[in-house]
Order: sequence, then structure tokens, then C-alpha cells
Amino acid sequence: MFSQQDIQQINSHGVSLEDVENQMTLFQSGFPEIQVTEPCTIGKGIFKFSSSEENGFADYFDREAKSYRCLKFVPASGAATRMFKHLYTHLHNPESLSDKEKKWVQEFEFGIENFAFYCHAELRKIIDSKGFTSRIEAVLSEKGLNYGNMPKALLKFHAYPEGKTATPIEEHFFEGHQHLPQDFASIHFTVSEQHISKIQEYCDELTTWYKNNKNITIYVSISVQNKSTDTLAVNENNEPFRDDNGNLIFRPSGHGALLENLNNIDADIVFIKNIDNVLPQTKSEKSVYYKRVWGGILLQIRNKVTAYLKVLQNSSVEDTVLAEITAFCEKQLHYKDSDCYKEKAEKTARIIEFLNRPIRVCGVVKNEGQPGGGPFLVKNGKGELTLQIVEAAQLNFANPIHKQALENASHFNPVELVCSITDYQKNKFNLLDYRDDSTGFISLKSYSGKTLKALELPGLWNGSMAKWNTIFVEIPIEIFNPVKTINDLLKEAHQC
Repeated sequence: MFSQQDIQQINSHGVSLEDVENQMTLFQSGFPEIQVTEPCTIGKGIFKFSSSEENGFADYFDREAKSYRCLKFVPASGAATRMFKHLYTHLHNPESLSDKEKKWVQEFEFGIENFAFYCHAELRKIIDSKGFTSRIEAVLSEKGLNYGNMPKALLKFHAYPEGKTATPIEEHFFEGHQHLPQDFASIHFTVSEQHISKIQEYCDELTTWYKNNKNITIYVSISVQNKSTDTLAVNENNEPFRDDNGNLIFRPSGHGALLENLNNIDADIVFIKNIDNVLPQTKSEKSVYYKRVWGGILLQIRNKVTAYLKVLQNSSVEDTVLAEITAFCEKQLHYKDSDCYKEKAEKTARIIEFLNRPIRVCGVVKNEGQPGGGPFLVKNGKGELTLQIVEAAQLNFANPIHKQALENASHFNPVELVCSITDYQKNKFNLLDYRDDSTGFISLKSYSGKTLKALELPGLWNGSMAKWNTIFVEIPIEIFNPVKTINDLLKEAHQC
């Protein structure tokens, strides 16, 4: 199937021939259907705490977190192009716009003076100096702001009354140093290779400004998605997809590829949040508070797990203590004690194996029609019910169980996680060992007007964390304000 030239291209991409052959097999066989049973709800997989309980968790985090290396992990490789899709269509193919898309264009034009890139005369200067007749073209083109070719991380999201504007990166700097416990903040951005130098330069400027003006030290690290995680594309007949020169086409394999980046992080506790879900600094108080809340939840769970694992190393664990630990696992971590572990030694070994794994606390918000994933109960290969974040793309709508589960889903995943990635002795877990490789999926894409099939690795907070211990916690929807289209910046939450 593969020529010697193909094999050279595969090797130069950092992918093994064995991996590519396995990918070809998956295109043929497909992935097994995910065994969703029902959505998680309050009291059934999702915790909801009172205000006094939340305050207690936040205080606990403030007291305990300094004993751990804490870091903020921000996937930031997304290009801004998709944010402007309807504006590009307006410029190049306006007759194809739907009525809804026409309304979006009108909203953009009518509201343009409320965007940070228009405020303080920046866009107006470009229009006046370069003679643009279309303000949309002035925003997107290379001769203008060039926003259509920039990473989302560097767009100006917010404008402040005193004349300052801020990008998502800068807002993450502010939020990070507000909730991370040390005298410094550690932030890691994953970015695309073509933007790494520009983002690094910008982060260097910000760290210098914080040091000189706020006496705050912020350590920034940056990584790119490893090309070896790219997957081969195929055509509709499951044959390797090739460009006009006969070369194989590899594609990024989704955010699941970032598991390797996360695995290389040198930290105990990692907060994960997408680049575009940031509020202005003047409105970030609640978001910062809830970082401390679920950070406290995680540390309470982690500290309890650490204490129990140390006890379980003793061969003479009392029955009452083992019962206490089992009850904790059932109540806090959705563990189900199996009848097959009747012998005490077997039961103890099983609980040790269950507890000694990465932990994540996932904030979930009430579902108000947002696209994307949510918390569900899923049956794993051993027949056990586990807590998982499942994307709509993983569901089979012809399956009545899947269809009903999605219809009854009450909560949505906003990608607000805090993760414990070292064990009770602070040794690093190999996170790749806790991924469920069977939870990837195949999607349809296009290349030069032709349809191709793309292979997505298990998502970073989906199948890549399938074997983690998971706690779902309801959080207020007000702190979920992603910017998926440029018009989202016109919402009240993003206006200063």
C-alpha cells in the first residue's frame, strides 16, 4: 500500500509505519460505540455545594496549595480564522449567506465601535491611512489588522476605559496570578508552530511588565503539538488521501494530541482552561473564586487519597478502616465495590489500584443549548459505570439510548478542570497509561474541495482522561464566556 517514498514521508513526519497501519485498520473497522447509559445529574454523578461549603473549599485551597506545584495549562493553538467565517463569506461569496449569517454580519457592522480593536482609534487609523472602504476587509486583510491570519490568543478581546486593551493571553496572566497560590504564577500555553515566536515574544513583554510594574513573577512555558501525533487522512474508500503531487496528507488529531504536552508538565496540580474563555479583569472575580473552590475540592480529595494509600500499604488493615475507605471511594469517586472481590487481600489491592491514579475535578454548567460535550455515565470494558465527558460527535443518534441520554442531559462541559497528575508520593503519573484508545472517532473534512476522513485521538478531557478518578461539580454559567465567533465579544460579559 505504501511506496518507499511514502515510508520516507511517514518517517520524516515522526510517525511510525506501524502507527499508520493501525490507523488504516481503524478507518476500516471504526471505533467501538461508546457505551453511554445516561447523563450525569445533580446527586447522580454531579455534586452541588452550598455557599458555605464553597467558601470552605476556597479557604482550604488557600491553606494547602502552597505545598504543591500548581500550574495553569491553556490550549491556545486555535487560529482565529473560524471566528470570522461569516465575514469572509460576506466578502467573497455574499449570495451564499443564510439569513442568520446576514444578521451576524449586520450585528458586526452595527456594533463595530464596541470592539477592542476599534476602540482607541486603532482600526480607524488603519482605515484612514490605507484607504479601506470596507471596515470588514480592514479587520481581516494582511494590509489591515490581519486578524484572519492571527492566532486567537493574540486578538484584542477587551478594551478598558483608561485606554488599555487586552488579549486572551494577558487575561490569562491576570487570572492566573490571582488564583495560583505561590508568590509567582506558572502558565503553560500550547500553540501552533507557525505562531510560537510571536507568542513567545509577546509573553516575554508581559512577564517583564508584571515584574516591573506589579513585582509579580510569572513563569511562562510554551509547547507545540507534536507532529508525531498527526494522523493519516483517507478518502471515502479508506485509501490514503493524497495531494495533487501524490503526497500523503497528515492532519492534526484533535486536542487529544495535547495529552503528551500535559504529560510533560512538571507540576502536581494543573488547572486547564481554553484560551478563549476569559472575562475582562474587572469581571473576573467570580471566575477566580471558583478556581479556588474546585482547587480546594481537589486537594481535599487528593490529601484523603494520600492518607488512605499510606494506610493500605500496611498488610494488616483493620476491617473497619477498609470499610471507611470503601465508603469514601463510593461516595466521592463513584466507585462500585464488586462482589468478585470477596477476599480482603483482593479487595485491598483493587482499592489501591483504583485510588492510585490521576484525579480531576471538572466544573460543569447547566446546559442552555451549547454545542459540545457533557458529563455522562459510561460503561467501560469491564462493565463498570464510570464518569466521563462525552462529545456529541461520539454519540450514535440512531441508538435510542444515546438519543435519550443527550435529550435528558442537564449539564455541559465548559472546559474548567483542575487535575492532580502526581501520585501520593509526588511521583509523576504516565498519563498515557490512563487513556482509553478505543474512544477516538472519525470525522469528515475537506481538502481542496474533496472530502476526506480524519482520525481524531481520544479528546484531552474525554477519552484521554477516561481512566482518571473524576468529580463533577456544578458551577455558575456566568463564568463560561467563550469567544467562538467575533460577535461573541459584543456580549455584555466582554464589555468593560
